[in-house]
Amino acid sequence: MEYLPNLRTVPDISRHFAETQPDHVALRLGDQAVTYKELNLGSNQIAQALLAQGLAPGDRTVWLGRNSCRYFEYLIGACKAGVTPTPVNWRLTAFEVEQIITDAKPNLIFTDREFRSNIPAVITGRLPVILTDADASETMSYDGWKSVASTTDPTLDTDPEATCLQIYTSGTTGHPKGAMIAHRSFLALMRASCSPRHGAISVNDLCLVAMPIFHVGGSTYGLNVLYAGATMILHADVNPETIVNDIRNLKIAHAFVVPTVIQMMLAVESADAAAFSSMQDIGYGASPIAQPVLEQAMQQFQCGFRQVYGMTEMTGAITIMTPAEHEIAVAEKPSLLKSCGKTIPGVELRIVDSNGANELPGEIGEIALKGDMMMTGYWGRPDAFADAVRDGWYFSGDAGYLDDDGFLYICDRIKDMIISGGENIYPAEIESVLIGHDGVLDAAVIGVPNEKWGEEVKAFIVANPNELVSAEELITYCVDKLASFKLPKTVEFIDIVPRNGAGKVQKNVLRETSQMKSSSDGSHK
Repeated sequence: MEYLPNLRTVPDISRHFAETQPDHVALRLGDQAVTYKELNLGSNQIAQALLAQGLAPGDRTVWLGRNSCRYFEYLIGACKAGVTPTPVNWRLTAFEVEQIITDAKPNLIFTDREFRSNIPAVITGRLPVILTDADASETMSYDGWKSVASTTDPTLDTDPEATCLQIYTSGTTGHPKGAMIAHRSFLALMRASCSPRHGAISVNDLCLVAMPIFHVGGSTYGLNVLYAGATMILHADVNPETIVNDIRNLKIAHAFVVPTVIQMMLAVESADAAAFSSMQDIGYGASPIAQPVLEQAMQQFQCGFRQVYGMTEMTGAITIMTPAEHEIAVAEKPSLLKSCGKTIPGVELRIVDSNGANELPGEIGEIALKGDMMMTGYWGRPDAFADAVRDGWYFSGDAGYLDDDGFLYICDRIKDMIISGGENIYPAEIESVLIGHDGVLDAAVIGVPNEKWGEEVKAFIVANPNELVSAEELITYCVDKLASFKLPKTVEFIDIVPRNGAGKVQKNVLRETSQMKSSSDGSHK
């Protein structure tokens, strides 16, 4: 992958490759294929249609839909018109969708037909709604709306500081905030993506994009593929068998998924080394991975793995652990598998205490970051931005530490840290131990009130249906793996761990559940 210094904005990607490789496939979803020339002309039409609709630079539009070729055409087209594309999580309830749309204040809404009912009538009554998957002959269909527009590029003079994407944070601890990502921020990430640590995507590579586009990992990884001039293989839904089949049959070279998807692929009968022979590396991130799952995947798939730690506010990846470092960890230093690697070029990282002073290697503190890929702000929330960014540093809310070699280790969210008897306890450490038990499919840990110690550890467990496991057995299992103050005091068995679209555990939901239910301590099968 080569850094292209002549590109100043996101639309320059389609312009560049429409000239240099017009017939090369940019996007593929099932039987649908879109070349770079078609992507460029289609995005020109979207830009012209938006301008004809009366939208002006700085306006916002919302996209509520699954992964599709149309989405990336829309994203680039909106940017060509100076309009900010704002993808919204289609898994949200109507109430949550209304919150985000009300906050974003869009002038136009694009939605898949199946999600239209999640847009309240109070909004559809005053805003135009375009159905992305309707037949072209239908009123306000995407294809019909686009088809009457000119294919001429509007060639507006776009400021690299303008917002090219507004993505709402996951909102696991409060109301989502719209992080504004500038063209400049995205291109800074692309510059870093050309480094060996990030991994090279070549023009002829096929890259799987199954991460949802409303997540920074879906949209920016997809744009990363287009920036390389490669071919994006889109999946509208996460189906592990379909993913494995496409990897085998299409000879996919790169992918980026959440750890849950890796775990699901492991259960696919045909997911062996032969199926993954074309795979150069599988990138994973957005949530922690259990070490046993990672070790099994490395052994079963026999391909490279690249861990990514990042966040919406930094346009995606900020640290990476390379495939070579994964191999070193397996061969020589197993503890390194718990790391998420080192910073990519252009990122400065510090571990700070509660007063903002630097911590020494090995000491846990908050992760603070600086770099050109940082967001420019939270839409309509200067107060939240001022709270998160101080003296040019973004305070992530994540707790972690650096080792002597500069590898970063994530402990947990600062807000999820449990304080029991004056001891700091990080749930992720306990969750990793619990998932190592054969009787556990998934686990999440929170702190609950304790009159004597302030808080105590409570574990939520999704049991393996093929194993008999009890709360007492799990607690005993942890005894020689965790300090006594870290041991779960109560265990509750649940059917599924609640997660958001990024795969992150919604611990606020578990806290509410804990208040309503008593702990279960009987055997579970």
